Amino acid sequence: MDYKKNIKRVLLLASVFVFSGLANLASAVAIESGSVSFSSPAPFVFNANVNYDIYAPGDAASPAPSASDYTYVYTVVNNVITPPAGAFNVPVDRFDLGVGTSASISAATNQGTGVAPTTTDASIPGNVRFLFGSGIAPGSSSTQLIVHSPSAPGDANSIIGFSSYLDSQLLRAPFALPVKNFACFDINKIKLKTHKTKIAKDRLKIHKGVISYNAGESFDPATDIVKLSLDSGVYMLSIPAGSFEQKGSRADYKYETGSGVVPRVKFRLNLDKGEWNVSIKDADLSLFAGATNLNVMLMIGDTKGQVSAPLTIHEDNATHQKLKYKRSSKFSCPKMRDDDSSVANDTGYGHHKRSCLSSFSVTHHLGLADEEVVSLFGGNIGHPSATVAITAGSSATFDTSCGQCLSCGTTDASGNFTITEISDATGKLTAACGGVDPSCDITPVSK
Repeated sequence: MDYKKNIKRVLLLASVFVFSGLANLASAVAIESGSVSFSSPAPFVFNANVNYDIYAPGDAASPAPSASDYTYVYTVVNNVITPPAGAFNVPVDRFDLGVGTSASISAATNQGTGVAPTTTDASIPGNVRFLFGSGIAPGSSSTQLIVHSPSAPGDANSIIGFSSYLDSQLLRAPFALPVKNFACFDINKIKLKTHKTKIAKDRLKIHKGVISYNAGESFDPATDIVKLSLDSGVYMLSIPAGSFEQKGSRADYKYETGSGVVPRVKFRLNLDKGEWNVSIKDADLSLFAGATNLNVMLMIGDTKGQVSAPLTIHEDNATHQKLKYKRSSKFSCPKMRDDDSSVANDTGYGHHKRSCLSSFSVTHHLGLADEEVVSLFGGNIGHPSATVAITAGSSATFDTSCGQCLSCGTTDASGNFTITEISDATGKLTAACGGVDPSCDITPVSK
């Protein structure tokens, strides 16, 4: 994980004591506590800690108890530091608490002594924003920033900043497990090596895992946190949103930890091929030594895939043990017929073919002064047809196979929908029909 320093978690189960003649008393200790460090480079330098405590629903000892929600309590501490020559130790004016895309927020407030936020906004998707007008000066702290949520804690990408100087770190926050499943998910190979004489030198490799999304869904590296969970969180790898880099123009993404970072992680999501691979080195995986199976859950945003793979001992000696899993016949996910993993006009998974058009717009005539334009782009334009629908529910289907010469002004059978824009970026329609009406075609001119 990409936490900085002095992380600590206190996981305490609430215990109940029963004494003769006395009511049951529950433990008043937070179920999780910790601190995460944020910093910025010169010239405007800050070093801030976000200290947190998380209380279970109904814990009356929390600062703002809730009978039904978890109570998350954060305090932003802006430390006094000596900045480099020519730099300045600045206040902190922004704290964006990242929350899981499946999480819900019941309330966000603050209490106690310290610098109170001038604005608290819990309406931002995937975020609870606390803004401090004049900032939290070096040597000062915020009030207790309190968030209530029915969602249990997980690792979310959070931001501390001053003006445009920002730092992003993983922080425990309302997360909620993903609520959707991948269309297809499985694993073909696992290699697990645990050392008996070396600490935190274990290795895990998941090779040729397979994955595909349901129609209309896709991976967004800018917003989706990627998590790998082994045996229900016994080991968890969390990769913040924005960490994956796209290779070329296809849906092929790569993540790799920096030099000197441990554990060393390489992660590949190749959605064009429907594959995923991960390699983890210099990790502590000793709890899996001798395991007979490994439960693997991959979570991307609010979508998950899970499989339990049987492990066999491949090698076992005085220094290490190697566990292995390999499917006897390789499994692969069904392929769509185009290069797009996100298709809204799919007629059934694995049976979509993409039109030669790159954009297609129609106008629905609701009245002389009231029209609604519906546009489809890329893989959302199906072959041999595409269906468009307006918010009121009316719909129409057009032949978008490029075997018919489309033009602006063409209407559906009812006459309510009219084609008003076509982009034939591939040139197939143009070649077959001798060109496209210039007033209709929005294909960019080649340079």
